[in-house]
Amino acid sequence: MLATRVNIQHKNIDSLVSQLWAHGFTPISRKYGTYLPDPPRIGTYEIDVVARNNKDHVIAVYISDAEVREPNVLHKISFLAGRKLKYSNKKVLLFIGVSPSSYPLMKELISSIDADLRKQIRLVVLTDAIPGDLFASEGTNRFNII
Repeated sequence: MLATRVNIQHKNIDSLVSQLWAHGFTPISRKYGTYLPDPPRIGTYEIDVVARNNKDHVIAVYISDAEVREPNVLHKISFLAGRKLKYSNKKVLLFIGVSPSSYPLMKELISSIDADLRKQIRLVVLTDAIPGDLFASEGTNRFNII
């Protein structure tokens, strides 16, 4: 049971990383990564991915269906959305990955947060379709290699 839960979390974080790549961000650290280190805890909260694009930094977390209904999730979101870089004092974006069933409830929760913090939050729906190899062409041999 524990192994399947870890596999599901690993798959969800892979989807979150794919969404970050689609938005132009490169992961610096991530949970369950082979070559990248685990991200540090921020306050008392665990985060799943830290990424950057030039000088823009992103914190990404996956919030499960059970976690959406917890009473402290709103505090977690507002705390992580208010983070700034240490030396330049630049605001850090917060990517929140949720399942399609949790999206309406999460959108409603985020709408109750202060407008300044809402600007720093990007809510993404993570679907189950994850490409196995981003560079593989399916069923075709593009280079005519035998």
